Amino acid sequence: HNGIGGKRKEARLRYLSRYWMNRLKDVPKIHFNTSFESNQSCAIANVQIEGINPEAIGKYLFDKHHIFVTPIIHEEFQGLRITPNVYTTLGELDRFCQQMELIACNGLPS
Repeated sequence: HNGIGGKRKEARLRYLSRYWMNRLKDVPKIHFNTSFESNQSCAIANVQIEGINPEAIGKYLFDKHHIFVTPIIHEEFQGLRITPNVYTTLGELDRFCQQMELIACNGLPS
């Protein structure tokens, strides 16, 4: 925060979150529990793949692809908390999106 300044950090985090969110927003079976409105969220977003347990997705992403996400399960909603940081690369987000697209289209690999 002190190194790049608050406004630049916020801009970077918004850019990263909207980058992956926009890529996945039209993928069938992928649903967002986080608003796309800038006054509602910044870096953190929650996304789910219809019919697939978030804990199973989180385990698969980490074990097979070294992608860390946080499964969230509540009575009201469930999904994966995705939290990029300023040092997250677009390549890392592309890799995450590719795996989410594959899971949404083909199910979780066994």
